[in-house]
Amino acid sequence: MRGDREMSSEGNETGAAPMVEDLTRDVEQGLRFVHQMEVQGRIEQSRLAVETSALVDLLIAKGVFSAREFGERVDMTTPQQEKAELGRVFPLLGDSVDKYTVPSPEIPCAELLPICRAACCNLTFSLSLQDLDEGELRWDYSTPYRIRQDPETGKCVHFGAEGGCTVYDRRPTPCRQYDCRNDKRIWEDYGKRIPSERLASLAPSPVVDAQ
Repeated sequence: MRGDREMSSEGNETGAAPMVEDLTRDVEQGLRFVHQMEVQGRIEQSRLAVETSALVDLLIAKGVFSAREFGERVDMTTPQQEKAELGRVFPLLGDSVDKYTVPSPEIPCAELLPICRAACCNLTFSLSLQDLDEGELRWDYSTPYRIRQDPETGKCVHFGAEGGCTVYDRRPTPCRQYDCRNDKRIWEDYGKRIPSERLASLAPSPVVDAQ
C-alpha cells in the first residue's frame, strides 16, 4: 500500500507541472483579451475627443460661449480628471519587429559579469506581440507587458542562478540590440573596465561568476 501511495504521489507531482503551465497560459491569454478591449476603448475615447473638440470649436464660432469661458472651465475640471486617472496602468507593447532578424553587438558578457553585475538584466522594457505569442517570456501582470522581474533582486526572472540567460535563444528585441558600452549607468569607462558609480543603485545584488 505504501508503494502504491508513493507512486500515486509521484504521478500527481509529474502531472501537476503541465496543469500549471496550461493554467498560466489560460490566465495570460485572458489578460491579453482584457488588455485588447482596453486599448480599443482608448481608441474610441480618442475618436470622441476629436469629435468633442470639433463641437467646441463650432459652438465658439456660433457665439454660444467664448474661448475664454471654455478655457476657464477646462482649468477647473482638469485637476478632477487627473485625480481620477492617477494610478491607472495601461498595457504597453514593444516594437513589432521580428526579433530573430535583429543584430546583436559583440560584447563579452561572461567576462564582464563580475564587474557589471549583469545590470542590463535589471533594466525594464515591454515585450512584443511576438514574445507574447511564443508564450515563454514572463511579464508583469500588474504592469502589462513589462518584463517580469524578481522582487528581491530586481533582475529579469529569466536570469539564471549561474549568471546567464535561461531563454537566450528567445530573448526579446531589447536584449538583442542593447549595447551597454556607452551606457553611463553601467560604465564610467568601458574600455578600461571601470564601472559607473550609479551601478550599485541599478544592480545592487552581486552575481555568480559565470566562468
